[in-house]
Amino acid sequence: MWGWLEQGIARRTPSCREVARLASEALERRLTLRERLAMRLHFTICYLCQRYARQTSLLHAGLRRHGDLFTDSREEQLSAADKRRLKDACRVPD
Repeated sequence: MWGWLEQGIARRTPSCREVARLASEALERRLTLRERLAMRLHFTICYLCQRYARQTSLLHAGLRRHGDLFTDSREEQLSAADKRRLKDACRVPD
């Protein structure tokens, strides 16, 4: 019954990828009114993006409060071989 409304909203809101980018940017800066409204409108049709934004916000807040628990006071550094291995593992295959 509401399919036409959902389709109309989907055509006028940013994509999920764009909303994910905005959710990440919202952690670092205040979004413009237009960006905030676009996200809210998108959330009406996409609960997954709403969940993603909430979870990233919670992670960000938790890391800000307890970030010191994830840092090593000895400040150990990776060897060059380990760094190279990690970079290779993170590369996207062609």
